[in-house]
Amino acid sequence: MALRVAAAMRAAGLEPALVVRDRALADLGLPLLIEDPAGPLHPLSGVVAGLIAAPQGAIFAPCDLPWIPSEAFERLLAGAPSPQVARDPGGLHPLLAFYPGAWLERARALRDGAGPARGLAAGAGCVDLPAGWLKNVNRREDLG
Repeated sequence: MALRVAAAMRAAGLEPALVVRDRALADLGLPLLIEDPAGPLHPLSGVVAGLIAAPQGAIFAPCDLPWIPSEAFERLLAGAPSPQVARDPGGLHPLLAFYPGAWLERARALRDGAGPARGLAAGAGCVDLPAGWLKNVNRREDLG
């Protein structure tokens, strides 16, 4: 699934990197960013690691969105350098977003305080995307 998301990012002109805790995923052939091993397990851990690696800012996408098209990333980039968060009729998707490097400390504070990932999206612009693009898949058999 990570390779599908990476392909959509490449089609949008981006160079994807995978944020992992497990180096066993190195065989996917994507550049790796290793999360801060001292940091807590939290949905924002990847955002913190990504903003450390890309202090100018970065687009983030969870690997469990295998049907996301390149257009989603193009729409998120259109509002950069301001923070932009994906939204569909079901609500905000704070882990599908562009966050500027200046938001690193905000992300770190939410992560370290066990705050909600949605808290990071507060104050960001919203980019409306079709719900079908954001269908979450957690098992290979759901790719059907």
